[in-house]
Order: sequence, then C-alpha cells, then structure tokens
Amino acid sequence: MALWNSAEELGKFNSYLQMGLVIFGILTGLIGASSFIVSQRKDLLTGQEEASLKAKVADISSRTTNINDLPQRHLTVQQEEIIFKASKEFPGTKLLSIRSNSKESQQYAYEIEAVLKRAQWNVDQFLTSSGRNVAEPTIGLREDINSSPAFEALKKSFEEAGLPFKAGTFTGGNAETSLDVGIVPANAYQSLIDKIN
Repeated sequence: MALWNSAEELGKFNSYLQMGLVIFGILTGLIGASSFIVSQRKDLLTGQEEASLKAKVADISSRTTNINDLPQRHLTVQQEEIIFKASKEFPGTKLLSIRSNSKESQQYAYEIEAVLKRAQWNVDQFLTSSGRNVAEPTIGLREDINSSPAFEALKKSFEEAGLPFKAGTFTGGNAETSLDVGIVPANAYQSLIDKIN
C-alpha cells in the first residue's frame, strides 16, 4: 500500500500505465494496419482467382462451341423401301456386315442390316478392332463367286437410293456379300469418345 501513499510512486506507476497505453495503442494500430493489409491482399488474390476461373471458363466455352456435331447418317423411309424391294427377291442371301470402331458407323450399319433382315437375308456381324480411320462405304462380293444376282440387286438399290457405296471383292468366309458402311471424319471429341468406348 506504500504505492497509494506516495505521490512519487503513483507518478511512476501512472507513467508506466501511460506508456502501456501508448504501446497498446501502437499495437492496436499495427494490428489494425496488418488486418487492413491482409484484407486487401485477400481481396486482390480473390479477384485474381475469379479472373483466372472466368478465363478458363471462357476458354472451355470457346473450345466446346467450336466442336461440330459428328455427321449422323441415317436411311430415309424411301431409301429403306428401295433396298427392301430389291433385296426381298433374294431371301437367304448371306451377308457379312463389318462393324468398325465408330458409334455412328455401327448405328448406320444396324439400319441397313435391319432392312436386309426384314428381306430374309442372313446377316452376320464382324466387329473390327482397328482404329477409327476414315473409310469409304463399300459392298463386296466374295472373290471366288463370278456373279451374284443378289449382289447386283443390292448394288443397284444403293445406287437408286443415292447411297455412295463402292463395289469390290473380299476373301474368305461363307458369306456371299459384305457390307462396310465406312467411317466419316470425326472431330477430336468424337474420336476420344470412340476410343473410350
């Protein structure tokens, strides 16, 4: 209690309190300034991250809007009828349908196969494991067969239907004719999907 009874001691104690208050004020100011600086830095980084994300979204958007849809070939009802009318005259004809590594080609081949099956043709499929290289549509006659009215009728029906198939020959197997709808050019996205599938 000597402190309370001595003016000199109280003066010293008051000086210490004032110095503590000054130090506290300085610390408060430093903390406030540090908080302000940290807040500004955080806002700057947040803005940069947002700008970066917006740029990435814009880049992805520009790349995906430039992707053209893969052309999808389909038979019209009229084309189906032309092929059916010609092929129904030769029931039991054996055809080997060569399926490639392309979803579009497989779907197109399925449509033609369905018409030939409806005409009572015996259709077998062969799924190749080759890459997705662009190929022209072809129909083939087994090379050890000199002539085939069924093949000629199929070839003529494709011409009448406006389907751009080349005629050729193939070797081996017991099928009289072959069908390969070929592969249309694909964009990078479709090529990747075909590889995955």
